Amino acid sequence: MIRNNLLTKQLNRGGARMDPDIKTLWVEALRSGNYPKGREYLKKGGKFCCLGVLCEVAGLEQETWADGEVKFATAHDWSSTDLPQDFADEIGIDDYWCDYLMGENDYLATFGELADVIEEYL
Repeated sequence: MIRNNLLTKQLNRGGARMDPDIKTLWVEALRSGNYPKGREYLKKGGKFCCLGVLCEVAGLEQETWADGEVKFATAHDWSSTDLPQDFADEIGIDDYWCDYLMGENDYLATFGELADVIEEYL
């Protein structure tokens, strides 16, 4: 369930335009049903945040810790809870959109609902 008041606020601050090829892969992956949905981590215990699905389909390097938490890495950054900043900059998704999508993911929006938002507004 997308919280429309937050989406309106996000849209009022201006849209982002992310890499269209990555966006297509991401949206297709979110709709595929191949990624079990999780919360609070990009990927942990085989479950994904919507941004973790993005890291996965983009082929970012992964390191799995003993508790099942996965850190995604680029040449200059790594994270288990949000997009590595240099990757976000490279594909054209800003911190505001990352925060919005993480919040909606953790607020129980479905991957299908998030894919619709990404497809239309990013």
